[in-house]
Amino acid sequence: MGEHSKPDPEYELPDYRLRSQTPELNLPERSTGAIHDMLSEVHAADVQDEESGLQGNQLSWEMDLLVDQNPDHAKALIESLMASDDEWERMAATTMVIKLCNHDAHRDWATESMIRLLEDESYEVRGHVPEMLDAAVKNGGMDLRTAGSLISDFSMRISDRAEVMRDLKSQRDRTLGQAATGAKQGIHIAHHNGDVVVAKDGLRINQRYDYE
Repeated sequence: MGEHSKPDPEYELPDYRLRSQTPELNLPERSTGAIHDMLSEVHAADVQDEESGLQGNQLSWEMDLLVDQNPDHAKALIESLMASDDEWERMAATTMVIKLCNHDAHRDWATESMIRLLEDESYEVRGHVPEMLDAAVKNGGMDLRTAGSLISDFSMRISDRAEVMRDLKSQRDRTLGQAATGAKQGIHIAHHNGDVVVAKDGLRINQRYDYE
C-alpha cells in the first residue's frame, strides 16, 4: 500500500460492506485511465457476484476518498467520467463533484461541473445530481452554507427568469440565516418530472424551475 493510501484526517467508513477497512486500491498512485478502466470492469461485472459487489463498494469508497487525498487527480478522473458515453459513469462523477464543492480552492470548478451534470442529456444523470446533493446535506457531507451558495449559483446559470432567481436568492438567504442560528431544520432538494425542487421542512419554498 502506498504512502498516500490512508487519508488524513481519519476517514469514516460508509454504511455498506467493503473488502477492506483501509484503502487498498492505491488510487492516488494510479493513472486516470487505470481508474476509469477499473470502474468500467466493476460496472460490467455480474451484479449478483458477491466479490464484484465488494470490489464495487471498495472502489466507490476510495474514489470518494481520492477527492480529499488528491483533488487535482480527482478532477482529472471526474473529467474522464463526465466525458464517457456511459451514463452510469457520468453518474459516478456526481458524488465526487459534490464532495469537491467542500474544497474552497476547487469550488468554482466543482460548481461548473455540477451545472454540466444538471444539463446532461440523460434524465438519470440530471436526476442524480439533486439526489446526491440532498443526501450530502442530510448526512453531514455538506454544510448548509455551502448548499445555499450552490443553489444560488444554480439559479443564475440554469434560468434567466428574474422571478425564479429572486426566489432562489431568498432560499439562499433563509438557508444562511438558518445556519447562523444553529437551527436543525434541513433543506431538501428533489428531482420531479424534469424539474429541480428546493424545499425546507418538507414545504416547497421556491418555484419549481426547469433546466432542460
